[in-house]
Amino acid sequence: MYTTEEAFLELKSLGLATNITVFRRWMREGKIKPLKPENETHYKLGYRIEEKELHRFIKERAPKVMNLINENKELKRKIEILEKQRKNR
Repeated sequence: MYTTEEAFLELKSLGLATNITVFRRWMREGKIKPLKPENETHYKLGYRIEEKELHRFIKERAPKVMNLINENKELKRKIEILEKQRKNR
């Protein structure tokens, strides 16, 4: 789960966003669907964006970037397996 700022920074790091104002407009327009605060006590926490929603947007905007993200996750998983194997020797 991302805050608005975290989601924006993630997209910015991928070169898919440059301006927080535009990012917020995308949320208002429904291009990125945030989760609204459940009630007034959570209002101060602001909107949240689920990881799957952010990935959907990335895949829609830049499928090659999403492929690289998935490849990176797979490589990290393989590294973890190799490190465990090395420790068990």
